Amino acid sequence: MSFTRLMRSFTIRVRMIGAIAVVLLLLTIVGGAGLLGMYRMQSMSQDFIDNAYAKASMVSELRHTLGLMRRYEKDMIIFYEQPARVSETYELWKTSAAKVNEQVKALLALATGEDQEDLEAIARHMDAYQKAFAPVASQLESGGYDSATTADKVMFRAYTALNDLDKAFAHLVTELNDQAERASRSAQDAANLTIALFGAAVVLATVVVVPLT
Repeated sequence: MSFTRLMRSFTIRVRMIGAIAVVLLLLTIVGGAGLLGMYRMQSMSQDFIDNAYAKASMVSELRHTLGLMRRYEKDMIIFYEQPARVSETYELWKTSAAKVNEQVKALLALATGEDQEDLEAIARHMDAYQKAFAPVASQLESGGYDSATTADKVMFRAYTALNDLDKAFAHLVTELNDQAERASRSAQDAANLTIALFGAAVVLATVVVVPLT
């Protein structure tokens, strides 16, 4: 029996109900493909905002705070012959150092994988730097060195910790950039898949509706 004869064997009412059912099914398929794709893209965008973008923003703030801390450290040596300035700058240094510790902890709460290792390394080197600089700062406040040059020379342990911190920080930035690139590629793949699914659904609807009509 041909397809046309098969269709004509049904009453008009049955054919109309069947047509409506088929159209509704196809609309569900087309709409579902679009909604699924949009939901996936929205989910990936939110994940990017909550992770890669949030981390990048916090790392930028951490870079700024580290810069301030280093500047105050240098200022204490520069102002060595001005005890009041040294004490004032030391307070600023302690505030910046405490803020660095808070920012590292905040980043650790979001960290996963290799960036967590980098942040843990930064935390260790930061702790070593603070412990090495604390006695030097006390001596600077009390004027315990012959000159600023002498003070700078005894900073070698603190400088070693800072060099290690800088390396860990640079590796962290590289890792976060890689994460952002991977997230961007995943979002593009999701967009391409959505277009493909939607196109396939439209083709299916056309192939089904035209002969049935």
